[in-house]
Amino acid sequence: MVVAGSHNLGYQASYNNDENMVMIQGNKKLAMAYATHVLDVYDHFSWRWAV
Repeated sequence: MVVAGSHNLGYQASYNNDENMVMIQGNKKLAMAYATHVLDVYDHFSWRWAV
């Protein structure tokens, strides 16, 4: 399942803001593309979080 949108999973987003979210299920190719992108972004910025 791929979940995307502007919702930041916080209280304000859930109760006070006009947020959007889409959930796509059953599209393995799309899920793999999203996972690859997330891992790429993590790899690119992970050195900044090292203490």
